[in-house]
Amino acid sequence: MGDLVDQCEARGLVTREPDPRDARARLVQFTPTGLLWLQAFKDAVAQAEREFRDEVGQDIATVVKIGLEAYAGGLA
Repeated sequence: MGDLVDQCEARGLVTREPDPRDARARLVQFTPTGLLWLQAFKDAVAQAEREFRDEVGQDIATVVKIGLEAYAGGLA
């Protein structure tokens, strides 16, 4: 996770600030650019989901979603 935060920080998407409650910890926060990127990512996922649903139909899209949720739950 630290490597991912390092990469995001290097791209200006997040900052690390000292945690006022714990001197050992750092708070990771999105920058304005990071928030724009996050919204663009959410929009892209929503568009991909719409396109998939339009292509295969609601019933199949629902089955795939349930399957992916079950798969992701097994990874934890």
